[in-house]
Amino acid sequence: MSGRYFAPYGKAPVHYPIDDPARTGVTPDQTELLIVEGDSAAKSVNQVRDPTRQSILALQGKPMNVAKASRSVALRNEVLIRFASTLLDQKHSPSQDWIEALRKADQCRYAKLVVLMDPDADGIHCGVLVLGFLLRFAPQLFKERRVCVVRPPMFLFRIRGTTPGQTGVQTRTLVASNPDHARRMEAKLTEAGMFDYERFRHRGLGSIPPDVLRTCCVDPSTRAADEMSHEEVPAACTSERRRYRTRAQPIGIRFDDRTNTRRRR
Repeated sequence: MSGRYFAPYGKAPVHYPIDDPARTGVTPDQTELLIVEGDSAAKSVNQVRDPTRQSILALQGKPMNVAKASRSVALRNEVLIRFASTLLDQKHSPSQDWIEALRKADQCRYAKLVVLMDPDADGIHCGVLVLGFLLRFAPQLFKERRVCVVRPPMFLFRIRGTTPGQTGVQTRTLVASNPDHARRMEAKLTEAGMFDYERFRHRGLGSIPPDVLRTCCVDPSTRAADEMSHEEVPAACTSERRRYRTRAQPIGIRFDDRTNTRRRR
C-alpha cells in the first residue's frame, strides 16, 4: 500500500512503504529498504526512488547505541521496536521478543538494506549506530551480504563549456566524496584549463540535485555501494578512513589524460 505511515509519538521512524505487491507483482527478493535520517532526506529520496521495489525508513534523529544497552532495555525502546517492525513487516510491542525474530534472516521483509546517510559528521554517526544495531541483533544479514552502505557526494562541480559537434554551452557534473577529493579534482580542472565551473558543498541529501541523488545514491544500477560483511563492520564503524569513497564518480564527463580535453561518456 503506497503512502506514508507517520509515527504517532516521540522520535519513532517514519516508514514510506513500497506499492502494493499484489498489484505490482514484485516479490520480496526484489525489494530493498533505504535507511535515511530525517524528513528532508526521506522526501528527497522519495522523489527519485522506484516505489515498486524501494521502501524508505526515515529515522528521526540518532537511534540508541545498542553497544551500551542491555537486551531488556533495547527490547523496550520504541525507536528500535519500530525499526524491527519495519524490517520484519509486522508490528511488535515491548512485550514481544522481536530480537529473536530479527536474528533469523529469512524473516526480514527486504532482500537488501541500504544505509544512506547525510555526508556530514552527524550522518556518519547515525550510520554507525544503524550498523551497530544490525550487527548485534541481525548478524545473519551481514553474513548473507544483504546490508550495504552508500556514501553520498559531499561536493558537486557544475562545469560549463562547449563540445565539438554540438551547439551551445553544455553543463556537466562531477562529484567529490570528501574535501581532499574535491581539491584534487579542482587541480585537475585547472590543469585541463577549465575555470568556468561552480562548486557546491552538500551537507544533506535534501540539498543534492534529484538527478545526482538518483544516479549516485538511489538507482542500484548506477550507485556506488559497499556491501558489508560480518567481519568488515567493526572496522567500518571505528575507522574514519571509511567515511567517504576515495574514488571519483563522474557523471557524463571524463578527462582524456593524453590531451586534457573533455569527452562525453
